[in-house]
Amino acid sequence: MICGKSSKSLKGLIRHENIYHKYYNVIQPTLPTLPEHALRDFRQTLVYSIQKQLPLHFSRSGKRLIKFPCSEAQFVGVFGRYLTRYSPIKNKYECVFQGEDSIATLSEIFHDSQWNIRYYESNQRVYVVLFNTNIASSSQNLTSSNELIKQKNIPKMIIKWHKESIIDNNGHKSESGFISISIKVEQDSF
Repeated sequence: MICGKSSKSLKGLIRHENIYHKYYNVIQPTLPTLPEHALRDFRQTLVYSIQKQLPLHFSRSGKRLIKFPCSEAQFVGVFGRYLTRYSPIKNKYECVFQGEDSIATLSEIFHDSQWNIRYYESNQRVYVVLFNTNIASSSQNLTSSNELIKQKNIPKMIIKWHKESIIDNNGHKSESGFISISIKVEQDSF
């Protein structure tokens, strides 16, 4: 059931949700609230996981995916105010960060102003890219058909939470929530 309407199949509910509730971002009221020290530890885990994906090697530049187990309460405790979308049918959350203010917003969320940069010897650094001035200035001069193509090239961090489950041959089911973070990584020298 969604909007007081039912559907014959899960696909029908998902289609309805995608069309009419694309920007739905209300959190489930039944989630437990975690203490601040638990959220602080989780934030440190997030920053560590991002920093670990910033090695100094050109072959490791480009898009990266970070994925590890995470409870729904942890995800909502850290990213709840910044949700882009919550899907009650799929039980998934999504946050998208892009643009000039995204680094500052994520610094505030992680309580760490250096979350996106890792420094190495010889004045080298590897960093997360969430804003590119070349793309931003050129996208204003595009026609509408080309804008869709350029939108795919705009750097952004997408953070999602979802559940995965496995069932063994005896029918025993186990499940866990996962957070996945998609980022773009580049490196340079000072």
